[in-house]
Amino acid sequence: MRRFFKASKSYIFIAPIAIAMSDDGGCASVEPGPLTAEQVQSVVVDSTFTNVDSQAYAFVDEEGEIRGDIVADDGIKQDKGTWTVDDAGQFCVTWKVTIHGKNNCAQFVALEEEDQFSWGGHTYTREKGNPRDM
Repeated sequence: MRRFFKASKSYIFIAPIAIAMSDDGGCASVEPGPLTAEQVQSVVVDSTFTNVDSQAYAFVDEEGEIRGDIVADDGIKQDKGTWTVDDAGQFCVTWKVTIHGKNNCAQFVALEEEDQFSWGGHTYTREKGNPRDM
């Protein structure tokens, strides 16, 4: 069902989507399942993700850069890289140090618990913003 609202002499198309807004206007949660490209932009970008198993973390900035403490074969390493999102919602990261600069793409999947996601076979919790000042 499409809904249109008139605002300042222009019309805004409101499509039914699975994103719930918090009181502060931020994205509070999404329905469980794979994120679309649009949801990745609104949920993943400008957020910090912490791996629930290793406590490694990464911040995804709005400029296409990702940085954090990342799990590598020989432990956790600080790394920076770049990210993109394809039309199907695949979140692709190329780290400079870990996985030898190869492009690693996987779907972000919202889990049942709020602000928990799976990406590349790992579970992450999300915090909006950059609380670790990375």
